[in-house]
Amino acid sequence: MPHTLMILAEARCLPGTEDEAAAVWRKIADAMNTPSQLYKEHEDNVLLSLTPVTDATLPAYLAQQHRSQLVTLSPLLVRDIRSQVLEEVETVRPASSASPYATWLQVRHVEVVPQRIPEYRAWRERTIFNVVRGMPMITSFTAYDSLISSDPGVTFLVGYEGQRADIEAAFISPEYARIAQEARQFLVGSPPTLTVRTFKRLTA
Repeated sequence: MPHTLMILAEARCLPGTEDEAAAVWRKIADAMNTPSQLYKEHEDNVLLSLTPVTDATLPAYLAQQHRSQLVTLSPLLVRDIRSQVLEEVETVRPASSASPYATWLQVRHVEVVPQRIPEYRAWRERTIFNVVRGMPMITSFTAYDSLISSDPGVTFLVGYEGQRADIEAAFISPEYARIAQEARQFLVGSPPTLTVRTFKRLTA
């Protein structure tokens, strides 16, 4: 059965404890036998875990994950772990594994006006997705909808290789700036916002 759900768990660590927290987190994932990927936010002390699950394994995994992570990691954390469950909607470029395995990961998030979701999806196919298909540095690009989240909306998980500056430049090109301006008509907020966060994969 293919993985269609993704759990994102985010932990803000005490300064200087990121490496220790990452090692603990890996031990938890190994003990639970889950194919998680661990990333660190660029220029910040935030760890992000991505774990693909299925409908059948989601409830038990969420309960066990939160208990294990919070109890074990709590001495190293600034605040509680933030977790959300995302449901895969469309994949423009599939990852080589169930979760992104690229060196760099962008997490891009918007909230769409509910009545305009069908129109937005048609629009992004001929605009955002079309541009992404022409970016060779992108190794994976998947659109998710929030299933359980305190920050509802659309999340794009973008895996890429090469220099971080290259993809940032691609997403601020004149062509993409025009697309970003068009997107505002579909989004919640005044002004509507696009949140972009950049993470780098941690290796053991």
